[in-house]
Amino acid sequence: MRDFKARKHRNPRNDGFTLVELLIALLIMGILAGALLLVSSAGADKAQAMRVVSDLRNLKAAAVQYNASSGSWPSSVTDLSGYLDGPLECSGPVCYEVASSEAGNFVGFKADLARVSSGVKERLKGMAEAVSLYSDTALANLYAGQAAAVYPVGYAGSGAMAAAGENVLFRANLANLDQFKLLLGNAWSADGRFIRTTGVVERRLAFGDPSWRDYTLSLTGRFLDGYVKGNSGYGVYYRADQKAGFKNPGISGYSFQIDLGANGFKLYKVTNGVETSIRYVSFPSGFDPAAPHAVSISVTGDHHVISVDGKVVMDLRDSTYLSGSAGLRAWYKSSAEFSDIVVRP
Repeated sequence: MRDFKARKHRNPRNDGFTLVELLIALLIMGILAGALLLVSSAGADKAQAMRVVSDLRNLKAAAVQYNASSGSWPSSVTDLSGYLDGPLECSGPVCYEVASSEAGNFVGFKADLARVSSGVKERLKGMAEAVSLYSDTALANLYAGQAAAVYPVGYAGSGAMAAAGENVLFRANLANLDQFKLLLGNAWSADGRFIRTTGVVERRLAFGDPSWRDYTLSLTGRFLDGYVKGNSGYGVYYRADQKAGFKNPGISGYSFQIDLGANGFKLYKVTNGVETSIRYVSFPSGFDPAAPHAVSISVTGDHHVISVDGKVVMDLRDSTYLSGSAGLRAWYKSSAEFSDIVVRP
């Protein structure tokens, strides 16, 4: 018994951790905490950037309604008090004001980013082309160097923004449906944005020129409501014809879809209304379909590049259709919203 006690006394390390082990454990915990902080910070930056885009989009919709009722454009954000439900001048660290041209004319809205993090600014920079921030060359030059995101409200036929310096094939007038062709269903409304209202019938509309070949289509899309498990979402047609009907005859071309049922992005080749899946990419972690998302689709020859929120999600080649117009859709009970629709050569 004495020998056993002696051996136990000679090995005190078995009763606890050494100082080195504790230091290693603390170091590992610090690294993990830092990684979690970075992930949390990146998520917060993305959410704030999306909020800025959403606020600017809501200001745009309100300005279009204001112009329709008054015949003029707002001189300040406070002019829109009767057209907005949320905060006017400021939302969190971001404040908004009317953006003007060098001549002092209304051209859109400006988000002051002086108090947001560099991560938010980088997110907005990556999304800029897809959501048309600084879309007019003169605006970019005028506001260059400022910690701001400038969002033009001008659209074809509005007279709100000079088109000089900007090369576009199509810019949607979001005050009415005049530029659009209804292919199936009529449950669409326009008030500075397009909304496909709820229902149980497929909804599609088309826009542009069927002779278009190489172009970049950009827009902002958002799922509103009408979720049905396995059968919800919205999509964008490109290089497609404009035939009315569901099937036989039906539209032919490509359809990029934000598919809630499949929990991912899907690209279809459509022939007479019949869809054949050619690419699927699952949603990134934390993707929220109910938030506005900037979609950009570029086609050159047989090369297709599709980005969401400034990040490429699909890069592929397919030569089935080399020309065609564009369109929007939602299916079954889905209600969706579209804005910032621009097509550039």
